[in-house]
Amino acid sequence: MDVKSYNEKYLGEKKPTLCPRCGISTLDKTPSRNAMSRHEQGIYICSACGTDEAMRDYSGTTLNIDQWVVTHW
Repeated sequence: MDVKSYNEKYLGEKKPTLCPRCGISTLDKTPSRNAMSRHEQGIYICSACGTDEAMRDYSGTTLNIDQWVVTHW
């Protein structure tokens, strides 16, 4: 499943939605309370992953989309 369709499908449901990047943390049902990915436009990720993306940007070691958990589901 690609990341964009995952976000669109599961953010509207009542059950908890796992972060498509780490697959561990749950996303808040209010999209603005989640982090927006710096590398994938329009994709919400958990706050911890948002912080990780920022730190990786600073150090120059980004995580490719094919390394996200959702691409292996």
